[in-house]
Amino acid sequence: MTEEFPIDIGAFVSFSKTVSESDVYGFAGITGDFAPNHVNEEYMRKSGYVARIAHGALMVGYMSTP
Repeated sequence: MTEEFPIDIGAFVSFSKTVSESDVYGFAGITGDFAPNHVNEEYMRKSGYVARIAHGALMVGYMSTP
C-alpha cells in the first residue's frame, strides 16, 4: 500500500516565539544547567555580553518545532 506524503515539496512552515525568563529557568531546571551566563543577570551585566544568553540546546529545541 502506498500513500502520498501530505506535504508538497517546497512547502514552508514558520514558527515564532519570544524566549521568556520562565522558558530559560524552566529549561535550566529540566537540564540542571544553571550556569551564570544563562540565569544570572548581574553576572552577565559585568561581562561583554551585557545580558543573559538562552541555552543553545533550548534554541535547537525551538528549531525542531514544525
